[in-house]
This record gives sequence, structure tokens and C-alpha cells, in this order.
Amino acid sequence: MANTPSGFVTFAADRLRATRVDRCGKPIVGPKSTLVTNAVISVKLAADVEEAPVIEVKNAQQQLVARKVGQPTTKGYKVTLTLTGMNPEFMEMTTSQKLVTNGNGDAVGLRISEQPISLNGFALEAWADAQGEWSDDCLGGSAMFAYYLLPMLSGGRMGDIELNDGALSCVIEAQSQRSSGWGIGPYDIADSGTDPATPVPGPLADEWKLTDVLHNEYTPIAPPTVTGGAIALAIP
Repeated sequence: MANTPSGFVTFAADRLRATRVDRCGKPIVGPKSTLVTNAVISVKLAADVEEAPVIEVKNAQQQLVARKVGQPTTKGYKVTLTLTGMNPEFMEMTTSQKLVTNGNGDAVGLRISEQPISLNGFALEAWADAQGEWSDDCLGGSAMFAYYLLPMLSGGRMGDIELNDGALSCVIEAQSQRSSGWGIGPYDIADSGTDPATPVPGPLADEWKLTDVLHNEYTPIAPPTVTGGAIALAIP
């Protein structure tokens, strides 16, 4: 077996995890700080690119004498999540709208108000099924997953909600921001071992830097279990 995979084919989105973070992107330890859901239809990451500046010099006859093209810069990503059904706690965590609760204190809905878009931050992780050189567990390999990380999103807002003759769907939009507080993360999402057939769960291999905008890797570490609602985040 090769020491490195030659490539993978990624299939449908499998899981999403949202985590509350502070203004620096550091995960917040608390009783309802993280949530995992599989109610995902699609995850769209649209690159926010600052186009390259173009400097042109022309003579008196308007003939081009010199032309210099600068360097474009990827500044971040706009994220659009399309979800099945309504998960009030996930929506509250990502948009900062008000939870609606019943007599037992259970989250049963969301009150969307006319207010400025909140800049409260949250981290988003996404997993999708993948197949590749190491993905055949019947031949001694491991099931593989495509993992994506955006550790600081803000400006989360509710998009369109569609009620039709099928299942309800809704949209959440947010924008990535600069941050450095995620570090290697509070979760074991990567393989820190040396044998692809025997994965060893571990955090990110490298700390998140201020200039990083998106992390993606293929990993044999399975996505986390669906939590249903928000649960506590405890960092040792």
C-alpha cells in the first residue's frame, strides 16, 4: 500500500458540528456549546476573493506602454447551509435568534426578530463520505471521510424557509472571519498514527493561524455522533 493516498472521490454531506467560539475564535466551554446534526442537504463554500489590482500606463496617443497585474487574495468564504427540517438549537447557535421553549424548557422553535445581524461567532465542521486508495475496509483499509473546518464564522442569519408538498428546508448563511483561537481544536478529527489500517484519533496536526481561511483533509476518523440538541463542551 502506498504511503500517501493518490486521491479521493467525495460523496454526499454526512454531518455538521457547530461550536460556540469567542471573538478570537477560541471554543467556549459551557453547558450548551456544541451540537452535531445530520439534517444537512448541502454545504456551499463560496470563496471571497479580492481581485488583483491592474496598473496600466498609456502614452499621449492612448497606446498601452506598460501593464502590471497584481496578486489576487483569498480573504475567506461565504457559507450557505441548506438544512432539512428545523433544529432550533442549531439555528440559535449559528444565528443568535431567540429560542422558543415549552413548559419543560425544551427547545421547540425559534423567534426571528427584526434586529442587526449578530456578530457572535461559531465554528463549523462538515464531513462527507469519501472513497479512495485507503477506503476499502474489506481489504484492510479504513472507511474515509472528507473533513472541512471553518473555525470562525459570524454574521449568521436565516435565509429562505420553504414550505411545500415535500419536506421543510431552510437556509443559514454566514461569513468566515480572521481568527487564531482554535489552535489544534478541542476534538479528535485526524489520524495521528502512521499506519492507515490502524487509525489513531488526534486533533489537527498544525495549529490554526490567523491567515488560514479553510482546512480540508481526508481522514479515517468517523464523524461524531448526532447529539440532537446542544450539549456541553468540556476541554481537559
